[in-house]
Formats: sequence, C-alpha cells, structure tokens
Amino acid sequence: MIFMDLLDKLNHEQRKAAMHTEGPLLLIAGAGSGKTRVITHRIANLIEKGVSPFNILAITFTNKAAKEMKQRVNELSPRGNEVWVSTFHSMCVRILRSHINNLGYENSFTIYDSDDSESVMKSVVKELNLYDKMYQPKSVLGIVGRYKDQLKTPLDIKKEAETDFRLENYAMIYETYQKKLKNNNALDFDDIIFKTVDLFKSKPEILEKYQDRFHYIMVDEYQDSATRCAMKSCAA
Repeated sequence: MIFMDLLDKLNHEQRKAAMHTEGPLLLIAGAGSGKTRVITHRIANLIEKGVSPFNILAITFTNKAAKEMKQRVNELSPRGNEVWVSTFHSMCVRILRSHINNLGYENSFTIYDSDDSESVMKSVVKELNLYDKMYQPKSVLGIVGRYKDQLKTPLDIKKEAETDFRLENYAMIYETYQKKLKNNNALDFDDIIFKTVDLFKSKPEILEKYQDRFHYIMVDEYQDSATRCAMKSCAA
C-alpha cells in the first residue's frame, strides 16, 4: 500500500499535519475531529519515508486508546506492529522490567493493587504505634501518592517538616512504607512513573539510551496526558 493513496482519506489540514515530519507539531482540535487519524497516518508516512519503526514512540492515555491506535497503525503500514504504542504507565513498566535492578529491585517486581497497598500501609501505621483514627491507611496512601506525584522522596518531606510533627510523621510513614514495598520487591501504582523518573535521574546512561532510540514521539489525547504529567511534575 502506497502511503500517498491514504492521504485521500484526510482533509487539507489533516493531510498537512500527517506530512509534517521534522520538528515539533501541536494539533488543537475538538473531539472526533480526527486527531488520532492524523497521528497514525503520520506514523505511516514516517515509515514510508524510511524511518525505522524502532525509532517511533506513540503515547496515549488509556489502554483502550492504545489498543485502537496500534490496530490503526498496523492497518496503515506492514511494519506498524514494530512501533512502540503505549500508555505512559505501560511504557514505564516496560522500562522498569528491564532496568529496575539498578534501583535495588528485582526485575520481576510485583505491582500492588489498592487493597495490597492499603494492607501494607495498615501494618506501617501499626508498627509505628500511630493512632489509626488519625492516620487512616487509605487517607495516608492518598497523601503519599501526592508526594510521589510531585516526585518528592521521604527525605524531601523530612526537610519540609521542620517542627511540624504531623508532617514528620507522614515522612516517617512514607519512608517505612517504601522500605516495606522494596523488601517485598513491589511497587504501588504511583511508583510506576515515580521510579522511572528516579531511574533516569540516577542512571543518565539509561535515559540516554531511550533518548537515542526515540527520534519521533507522538502523544495522543495530549490534553489528558499533559494534565497528568503536570500533576506529576514531568519534564519534557
């Protein structure tokens, strides 16, 4: 299938965006206006022009959207299945499966669900002899999750605490909780992006490996993904 034949399915603005291959490009359009169609056609165009699918990364917001995008890319290009199409979290899990040993975990780590995480937090509160009505496991997990969203470590919280005994307790809880997770070779959901950023900061050669690999990065549903990244203090 020749890519130029596919352009007939696009309007003028979509075609212009799909043909854009060098430098940044931001598409602003309403729901159902064909943003995903443009991204998938742009990927097909890049492959048609000789870009290796290995060097292309497409990111979207949900597993359902990622599955749909991958299917569309496969339909547009015979090498579409070689493109890395993923959500942020799935991408980070894949990276951690290969490299988290550099952070002292085994690559066969477990990802805890909310019940598992709450059970660990409950044991932490009990172990630290804290009043469980004041430090309810579910509520404390939410606080710890916000720290991770902000890429703050237990040490960061300790430094912020100064003479705030409650914040000091949260730092202590956070630290103990993370130690228990590590001893169990486990991550919670908030660790997935947090630990990937930690990995890239502590091992710049691993970050460089992925920077060298991905020459073209496309983000679908950017309005959702950008908001999530901002919440997690992600840097482009």
